[in-house]
Amino acid sequence: MIELTTFRPAAGTSEAELLEADRLVQTRFAPHQRGFLRRTTARAADGGWLVVVLWASQDEAEAAAGRAATDAHACAFVALADPATLEVRRYTELD
Repeated sequence: MIELTTFRPAAGTSEAELLEADRLVQTRFAPHQRGFLRRTTARAADGGWLVVVLWASQDEAEAAAGRAATDAHACAFVALADPATLEVRRYTELD
């Protein structure tokens, strides 16, 4: 399962703030989730951001999303995104 999250930073959010919040999700939330395989973050030249997470299954991705809704680190990261631009999509890998 491939999960793609795209967004633009909320007004007034610095890159340093986003990078620190991302680091905390990367080290304190994501690796402790069942089915987590890999996570990486990227920024486009136009200022858009992308987070790619690989999960072992759809069910594990959905369960982690539920836990992220109450996790302090995940919530702090999402709070730095402009909600009008935030989009999460999941894709099933083809064999």
